[in-house]
Amino acid sequence: ALPTRSVVAAGGTLADETAETDQLLETVEGGGSLENAISVTVDNCSDQLATLVRVVVSDRTGLLAEMSAVLSGLGLSVLSATVSTDEATGSAANSFLVVEHGRKVVGRSRLAAIEQRMHDWARSGWLRQGIQRLIDR
Repeated sequence: ALPTRSVVAAGGTLADETAETDQLLETVEGGGSLENAISVTVDNCSDQLATLVRVVVSDRTGLLAEMSAVLSGLGLSVLSATVSTDEATGSAANSFLVVEHGRKVVGRSRLAAIEQRMHDWARSGWLRQGIQRLIDR
């Protein structure tokens, strides 16, 4: 099974988001692989006007464009995006403020659908990368 970490919050706070990301990075520091690990947080509490989608995955060329396309494919508008990379672990923390029809995303099922789609996207990306490595041999 792939190491995954996700939180979907419709209310309250996500004080443990940093701890979850730290856990993911500890996996790498302990000799685990970030290549197949993903941390997804979908949060309606951090911003008054938009929903925060935060994804930590292994860094690669085109990552921000791919994630933006996934969010757009869900009918979401990206208001802003920030990326922070860690060369030591090869990870990229990507944060998006998104809206749907000009407002925060509403409903637990819709928030969960965003989280699930980001996981599905990550898994399909790893599959494509693995196939490409076999072809390149």
